[in-house]
Amino acid sequence: MSSLPSNSLPLNSLPSNSLTTALIALVDDDALVRFATKTLLDFYQFDVQEFDSAESLLEVESLANFDCLIIDYRMQGISGLQLLLELKRRESRIPAIVVSGYISDAEAAELSVAGASAIMEKPVKAKELVAELTRLIQLRKTL
Repeated sequence: MSSLPSNSLPLNSLPSNSLTTALIALVDDDALVRFATKTLLDFYQFDVQEFDSAESLLEVESLANFDCLIIDYRMQGISGLQLLLELKRRESRIPAIVVSGYISDAEAAELSVAGASAIMEKPVKAKELVAELTRLIQLRKTL
């Protein structure tokens, strides 16, 4: 039986209207990061679809089905910033959390202008990621 990481929220702290129907796109070129993040989000009953590149996400025809995106900032090929700019060009309104080991103030400003809803530094704390996802998904559902 698995136990919660010490910085995790208990399942009963999630809203009763349930985020289990929320579909999250996880975009990261690092397979281990994707695995760890997906495992965490699976534990909290989020529905997660993994993408190993921005290019693979952009091939999806129905991007609007996603309730939130988690995007790595530094990836091979199209970067997280370039992905956000392309989504903005396509008039996407999907909230996006950008994660990176380090983001300068200038990069953070660029990401905000490009449409990042939140910026989080790796390693991301489970409690903070789940709280931010919950906030963004609830906000999206009220709009």
